[in-house]
Amino acid sequence: MPSDRKQVVVLYAETKLQKSIDLPGSSTVARAKEEGMMAIRDHLNILPGVPHVSLDPDCTDFYPAPKDDNTIIRSLEGNLTMVVYPEPPKGQCLTPSPFVDALQYAIHDVRNFKAQKNAASLIREESPKCNVKPVGIDALLRRFEAMEERFERDIAELKRDNAELKQDNVELKRDNAELKRDNAELSDRIDETIRAVLGDKVAINKIRRRVLLDMGRDQLAVICGHKNWREWKEMKATSTEGDDFAVRTVMMTEAETILRDSNDLSEYWKAVGQDHSTLRLLIHRNHIRIYADIAAHSSTEKNIAESVLALAAPGDRTHMTTIFCAVFDKEL
Repeated sequence: MPSDRKQVVVLYAETKLQKSIDLPGSSTVARAKEEGMMAIRDHLNILPGVPHVSLDPDCTDFYPAPKDDNTIIRSLEGNLTMVVYPEPPKGQCLTPSPFVDALQYAIHDVRNFKAQKNAASLIREESPKCNVKPVGIDALLRRFEAMEERFERDIAELKRDNAELKQDNVELKRDNAELKRDNAELSDRIDETIRAVLGDKVAINKIRRRVLLDMGRDQLAVICGHKNWREWKEMKATSTEGDDFAVRTVMMTEAETILRDSNDLSEYWKAVGQDHSTLRLLIHRNHIRIYADIAAHSSTEKNIAESVLALAAPGDRTHMTTIFCAVFDKEL
């Protein structure tokens, strides 16, 4: 004779928490829900570390789905299963998970215990060190202070050496730039000298204009109280910090002052002093004057005048004309 009982599997909302109950087949779904809730509550209460759980009677699912809670469970086919859910704490919407919470609490307690144990071990290890005599500590501190002072001195010395190296590097770069420029000028001079020797009129005129600037520089040096241009420039290079441009700038400032204040100069030299661009062309390096060359031995006033008039650029021709008038004390 078949048994008039039905087995119901009661599942709790949390994974793997379940309880099977055996009920009479004449039981209603409503009674099955009550019995199932009691069974799962008792089951949860015996689990270690799980707090008291309140189940939600309005949130219970039953499968297969009955017509209503008065349905006799005997009439339902297949395996009977019901799912119960805990009642959320007041003010919360999330379903609590007592089993998982209990596991997390246990893990937290274990970690705290390990941390306390490690701290106790560390204290025991450090305890002998705390018994060092004050004299030993003072000596150790003095040694550390001495090392720190030495490191600071070494760092300061390294910074000073680095600054000197940077300065040397700047000077080397400047010297290298001047060397490259001198090489370029020398190459240009050789090229033009060769063309002048071969009778190239353009090259000869360039050289003659440079000769005019040489003559003007020597006269200006004498006006400024020096023997010649070379002696004046070497003296300023010795007393002036900086590169060649800085030296020539100092010379130009001195020349401007003397040409402005002197009463013994010709009007032509006064005109040179009053024209900043002309004086700059005379003193600073420029595209006209680089080095003296063989034309210095054969250039005459007439030849130089022709070379000045041959200048195509109006500005250059004006400045060189002013210098010509000052050098030869006459109009061009």
